[in-house]
Amino acid sequence: AEWEDAGPARDTDWIAVKKVIDRTHTPIIKAEGYDAYSDLVMQIDISMHGAAHTGLASTAFVTELVKSLRPLKPLALVLKELVKQHGLNDPYRGGISSYALVLMLTYFLFHCNRPQPGGSGGGGGSGGGGGGGGGNSTNASP
Repeated sequence: AEWEDAGPARDTDWIAVKKVIDRTHTPIIKAEGYDAYSDLVMQIDISMHGAAHTGLASTAFVTELVKSLRPLKPLALVLKELVKQHGLNDPYRGGISSYALVLMLTYFLFHCNRPQPGGSGGGGGSGGGGGGGGGNSTNASP
C-alpha cells in the first residue's frame, strides 16, 4: 500500500489518518477523530462507495435485526467491548468485525430457543448449563 504511513501532512487538528488499507475488496481508510470539546477520541473507518461496497445494505440489515431481536443490541455492545479489551476488534489483524459479531449473535438468538428434536426441550435461552446448585441435588451423598 502506498499510503502505509499517511503521516502528519494529511492530518488536521480534528482527524488523523492512521492507515490506508487498499489491498482489500473495499479499500478502507483508518483514521482517528478528536473532539476538542469533550476530549473524545474515536476510531473511524472510511470506505469508498463502489460496486463491491455493501456497507449501506449491511447497515439497513443490522438496523432491522436490532428492531426485531431485543437482546441483540445489549449483547453486541458487551461482546464488542470484550473483544476490544482483548485487542481482537480489528479484522485486518486477525480479529473479528462488529458485523461478524452481530451475525453470530443473530444466529444464536434465532436458534437458542428452538425446540430440540425429540421433544425433550433441552437448552433454551435462559443460560443454565452448569455451576453448583442449592440443596436439591438428587445424587448428593450423605
